[in-house]
Amino acid sequence: MNLNNLKKLSGDASFRSFYRKKNNKQTSILVFCKKQKKSNLINYEAINNLLTKKKLLAPKMIENNYYKNYIEIQDFGNQTVLQLLKKNKKKRLFYYKKIILLLNKIQKIKTKKIKTFKNTEYRIPNYSKAKLFNEANLFLKWYFPKYVKGRTKNSEKKKISKIFKDLLNRLIYKKKVFIHRDFHISNMMITKQGLGLIDSQDAVFGNIAYDLASLIDDVRFRTNNNFKDKIFNEFIKINKKLNRNKLKNDFEILSVLRNFKIIGIFSRLSKRDRKHKYLKVIKGNFTQKKSLNRIFKKYRFSCVFHLGAQTQVLDSLRRPYETYETNVIGTLNLIEKIRESKFKIPFIYSSSDFIYSNSQKPQGKEIRKFFHENDKFSPGLPYDTSKSSSDLICQSYSKTFDLKVGIVRSSNIYGPFDRNLNRIIPGTIISVIKNRKLIIRSSGKLKRDYLFVDDVCKAYYLIYKSLSNKKLRKKLLIYNLSSKNNFTTLEIVKLIYKILKKKPNYRILNFSKKETQTNRLSFEKIKKELKWSPETKIEDGSSIKRNCKERL
Repeated sequence: MNLNNLKKLSGDASFRSFYRKKNNKQTSILVFCKKQKKSNLINYEAINNLLTKKKLLAPKMIENNYYKNYIEIQDFGNQTVLQLLKKNKKKRLFYYKKIILLLNKIQKIKTKKIKTFKNTEYRIPNYSKAKLFNEANLFLKWYFPKYVKGRTKNSEKKKISKIFKDLLNRLIYKKKVFIHRDFHISNMMITKQGLGLIDSQDAVFGNIAYDLASLIDDVRFRTNNNFKDKIFNEFIKINKKLNRNKLKNDFEILSVLRNFKIIGIFSRLSKRDRKHKYLKVIKGNFTQKKSLNRIFKKYRFSCVFHLGAQTQVLDSLRRPYETYETNVIGTLNLIEKIRESKFKIPFIYSSSDFIYSNSQKPQGKEIRKFFHENDKFSPGLPYDTSKSSSDLICQSYSKTFDLKVGIVRSSNIYGPFDRNLNRIIPGTIISVIKNRKLIIRSSGKLKRDYLFVDDVCKAYYLIYKSLSNKKLRKKLLIYNLSSKNNFTTLEIVKLIYKILKKKPNYRILNFSKKETQTNRLSFEKIKKELKWSPETKIEDGSSIKRNCKERL
């Protein structure tokens, strides 16, 4: 077989390769496997044969060339359901209803033993908890070593592995049904006879919610939460005996685990198999329009979290122009790309508590204790002003151009993997570890709230979820994030020394005389509207120790 005369197809992320063969006016597909993996061809054909017998559309085998590491199968053409939906979004619910009917037929298959073309018996395996766990663990095996740095890696891996086990133990449905295992719209072909299924060779018997999760939470064709609920409801309509809450429980668990598996597989493809297209770090500069144009042209995003900034107050005094360029121009360029794009996706901007910084004036007889979202801006230093300007730009774009914008004004954030030693918490920790004298630039009397990074991430997620909800009429959400962990700089330093069981060793320079002395935010608005509250107390020491372990 001369492969040069055949058209190679894009194929999938597996060890298989696909070629289109022309025979007069008809075409067929040649499926090749590596020699050590060619037994997969037996499974490939066996599952397709089973689906065909159950009156489902699957590629039939035309010729067996197993000894040459390939088989020839029926050609279903080029048009996938994914391509169809991209062209005709108005009819997407119509097509998804058809897919749900197809899924229902698949799940009625009871046959577990199949006779193969090699005259052997292939038994479709069970999708056990152990197998699900091992697949989710691909994330820890392949993603963690390359993309997660720091000495806390092992402890974090153990925690995540335990979470995987806990999630699996929370699965409710025990009865196993036939699972395609890769049931998404790129594996469904539009044929004259109807919907054809491909890539079925890894079929198993497992949880009824698995293929549903593959279909609904598919990164290839993103849909909002309302539409996802419609698809889910269609499945419930057909399967009336199922309990909605129980199914939802299993659906969400399996969706999470499946996505961890996908990240692990894509990391493996990139690292081991040198297929870097499956996992890319997109590098760019949001202060340069050309860089953003290139990125937005090439990739489609479901949301933009704008967390990039020059964050140091002292650096803003030394380099004010660079601070304004990064914080203001960078933000303007990024939200302008959102406006220009066809997709009105949520844009979530990380503002700052420093926008209120010079408002610390007496209100009547007392000094204001907490700042609220509707309080006036009163920036002073270049950093404060740059964040205030960007905050106003985001508000303006939301109101003027009807964009979905979330603005988050956070108090001081701390937690693992913070490598900015100019911040008081990581700076103190590294001084303790290295047995160095800590240099405190301020008077030590500056009072701040300290908010753990896990709590911040939860807030960002809730804001994203709200902005993605079509029923939400408000296009602009502004929230303060804070905690009840209010300490002076000196108090936080002494607390860290105490937690780490070390004798305090520091020197106060008092360079930062222009910084705001006290800055406290009210988080009552997000608490009321999104049910968010900070959960991590700095006093118990656990969060500090997590921060510290990363460096030990």
